[in-house]
Amino acid sequence: MKVVIDDASLGDLAATYVWIANDSPDAAAAMLERIFQAIERLGRMPNIGHTGRAKDTLEWVVSGSSYVIVYEIDRTSDTLIVIGIFAGSQELRRP
Repeated sequence: MKVVIDDASLGDLAATYVWIANDSPDAAAAMLERIFQAIERLGRMPNIGHTGRAKDTLEWVVSGSSYVIVYEIDRTSDTLIVIGIFAGSQELRRP
């Protein structure tokens, strides 16, 4: 399945990196790598996520972290669209 990371999610990733890098740039890079690996896994197995809090979305928790990937699946184009990446303690900003 094709994977697309929308612009807002790229902003989420940048903010995540900056937040963690304030304490440790190495830890920030490692977390982004884990997030990207989880997104890659979702592209291979998109149905492993659970029903999301927002309508018509799915969520997947990045293993060993509090980060949640929020995504949609467009079956007509066989595309998984990442629409948000949040720390579990954050409030979702999208409906």
